[in-house]
Amino acid sequence: MTDLCMILQRADDAADLFSDRDFLQAVARAANLRQAHILAELLTTTGHEEDADRFLAAHAASCLANLPDAA
Repeated sequence: MTDLCMILQRADDAADLFSDRDFLQAVARAANLRQAHILAELLTTTGHEEDADRFLAAHAASCLANLPDAA
């Protein structure tokens, strides 16, 4: 399940929303992903398309490396 899906799925359960460690981690990852895309967009608009591509590829690899093993 993607982080954004997890956030949206739990948004209606506000009672324990901020005590749920998984939820808070998902929010942090989603914020980090958004920041990565903003930086890549800035690189692209300033003529650094290849740097933006390399940055996003490295960010994606980092995210994949940090995924928990499927149970």
